[in-house]
Amino acid sequence: MDLDRPFRNADALEYGALARHHLTDGTYRPLFPEVSVRADRTVTMAMRAAGAVLLRPGAVVGGLAALAVWDVDVAAPDTTVDLFLGRSTWRAVPGVRVHRVTVPETEVTVVRRVRVTSPARTALDLARGLPRGEAAVVLDALLAATDTDVADVRGVAERHPGERGVAAVAAVLGWVDPRSPSPRASRLRVGLLARGLEVPLVAQRLLDGEGRLVAELSLAWPGVRLGIAHRAGVRAAAAAVGWEVLEVQEDVAEQWGLRKSPAPLDGLAARLERTADRWDPPPRVGGRRAGRMPRPPLPDGECDGGLSRLVPA
Repeated sequence: MDLDRPFRNADALEYGALARHHLTDGTYRPLFPEVSVRADRTVTMAMRAAGAVLLRPGAVVGGLAALAVWDVDVAAPDTTVDLFLGRSTWRAVPGVRVHRVTVPETEVTVVRRVRVTSPARTALDLARGLPRGEAAVVLDALLAATDTDVADVRGVAERHPGERGVAAVAAVLGWVDPRSPSPRASRLRVGLLARGLEVPLVAQRLLDGEGRLVAELSLAWPGVRLGIAHRAGVRAAAAAVGWEVLEVQEDVAEQWGLRKSPAPLDGLAARLERTADRWDPPPRVGGRRAGRMPRPPLPDGECDGGLSRLVPA
């Protein structure tokens, strides 16, 4: 019996793996009632999930705890563990939330002996249970870590029509992009989307007409030749190929704007909108429009007759 993992006290005693006094002398500590772990082990969210499924046979870990089982580290170690128990009448214990819902076996996977909702089902549950922006950030990380795509999540959603919250999933998936390099980058993108900006391309390389690298763009709006770079010194080269690139550190709250008002992300969103509007400003009274929208980029990312090209990083 592996006592380095969470275990049921009754099982350890039955197999003779330890004596009863070990449960009270500080060698082991409780995770949940009648479930313990070695006292010298660091208690992680994944460990708590592994302990929670021992409480009831057939239990399935879901929600934020499932992220930890899938090695996505976004939940605090003391996050409540969601357990799907079907029609069980078992009552929850502190630290565990019970869902009397039966998860189809096609949406359950076993990871390191833990029954857990599949990545696509986990994504569905989080998309319908969390605020849109928060859900998009965690889904970015989950889909990237598990090689699951948005179409997989849509497929699971289609198998649960009419269920609580499923109607809101499509809006969340519209903000998801697994190419995001980090939760911090996801939060920046989602924060801009929440302020009304168009959905950008993520992780792009801006090239000149000869195929030479001009800038690495974390976010790009090719329709208006606008991008964000986290490296300084690229703005002039980007302007030479018709692009406006804002140089912003990843932690925009520390870098963008020195005044408390407007809020840093509000200021960045307003700057991006003003920059995009340079192509098509409102007409002056009695005058003509000062500019026209550029032509959309070609399918291969070519812009302005070959002056620049945008390709995935």
